Amino acid sequence: MIDAALRTVLLGKVPITSMLATYQFTRPGAGTPAIFAMDDFPEDAENPAILIEEMSSDRFGCRDSRGGRTNLDVYVRCDKSRSSADLDTLARLVWEALNRCDIASLLVGYEDWGVVADPPVRSPDSEEFPGRLIQVRATYLES
Repeated sequence: MIDAALRTVLLGKVPITSMLATYQFTRPGAGTPAIFAMDDFPEDAENPAILIEEMSSDRFGCRDSRGGRTNLDVYVRCDKSRSSADLDTLARLVWEALNRCDIASLLVGYEDWGVVADPPVRSPDSEEFPGRLIQVRATYLES
């Protein structure tokens, strides 16, 4: 739910999508910017790409209100031939787009109560592709 909402936010940012590789999510034809809301990058995905992974989620309630908190990791991965300046620029744009973004209109049945993203930190993947990690926390209330 939250990972799909954050993906939608990023897909709406042309400065970000213009820097990404494309991926064939469904039928052959024009690809979509490589932003994945799943557990891992697909093996055939090209870089640069973004992965949004939900790490944990918990529910809470009090009196007349119920809601939840979700922690997500957003990985920005570049290929080995690009400069770290390109990766840093892309990661900064992703962080700026997600930090305090408004996802209320994307959450049916919920009210947005806040999205906070930490600044990007170095996080190469297991194959040593250069990457940055942005940790995101979203808190929301049922409407």
